[in-house]
Amino acid sequence: LADFDRVVRGLSFSAPTVPVVSSGDWTDPGYWVSHVRDTVRFGDAIASLDGVRFVELGPDAVLSTMAEDAVPMLRRGRDEVTTALTALATLFVNGVQVNWGSLFEGVAPAELPTYPFQREHYWLRPASPATTVDDGFWDAVELGDLPTLAAELGVDQDAVASVLPALSTWRARGQERSRLAGWQYRITWKPVADPVPAPLTGTWLALGGHADLPGAVRLPIRARAVLASDLADLPKPISGVLAAPATVHEALAVVQALGDAGLTAPLWLLTRPGDPEGARIQGLGRVAALEHPDRWGGLLEMPEQRDARAIARLTSVLAGGLGDETEIAVRGAGLLVRRLA
Repeated sequence: LADFDRVVRGLSFSAPTVPVVSSGDWTDPGYWVSHVRDTVRFGDAIASLDGVRFVELGPDAVLSTMAEDAVPMLRRGRDEVTTALTALATLFVNGVQVNWGSLFEGVAPAELPTYPFQREHYWLRPASPATTVDDGFWDAVELGDLPTLAAELGVDQDAVASVLPALSTWRARGQERSRLAGWQYRITWKPVADPVPAPLTGTWLALGGHADLPGAVRLPIRARAVLASDLADLPKPISGVLAAPATVHEALAVVQALGDAGLTAPLWLLTRPGDPEGARIQGLGRVAALEHPDRWGGLLEMPEQRDARAIARLTSVLAGGLGDETEIAVRGAGLLVRRLA
């Protein structure tokens, strides 16, 4: 340190020209000498910048792993241009303003391609229902036909004229709601009969504390690399995997670790009804089903309290009792399957 101190004191220092968060004075040579051996208060510096998104400028993602919402501009062993552009895109989609014009000089932005929603109907249309008294009344409202409305209601036209604008607005609003409702889809759950009871064959794996599967090999859900190592040590083959992750991060670790370990057995993710985290796990599961259809089983929702009937239904579903169904809810009264209506 003494040799370093002599070198540093032979240098000249200037105050930074951009804002700097530091634990000392950069213009003081003693700061740089102490910085060699003393504790670096990196955590305190990060905590003082609450709400800031960090970009790491350096040859690798060293500090990014220690700060939330940090984006490294370079990564060791990766293409520099691709990594830098990926970092800029990550910042941009998270609300940071990026001056793309300076990067793509002379290139004008282009509109995204769009296509019209034609909504053409190719099926036979049902016969129109018979005209009712209500239809005639509302036709008169839409036309502003005061004489017909006054005669229908048995009042003078002045009385009808005072409420006609409100009636017309209410009618138009209701028609608009009906029209929009006809464009929307919703999720429904359809009851199905219990499958024929069937035992599981082969070796099944149960991951997580709530994965109640009789006769299965049980493992805790741990970090991706650790779990992948545990999976690699298991005797093969594995016929199926039932995982009960507590968080969406655990669910992601399970999907990734199974891939790392080369296990292609179908994966079923278990969630509980009414659990907000379970909704996130289900969303991740639907993406995993698209990206890894070769090793996907499905999503199963089961109540916290599980009796023998619920476990029997679970086993029958995993044994293939419901065929190609991949989103199933186990309830006390029976089984439900997910449908888009």
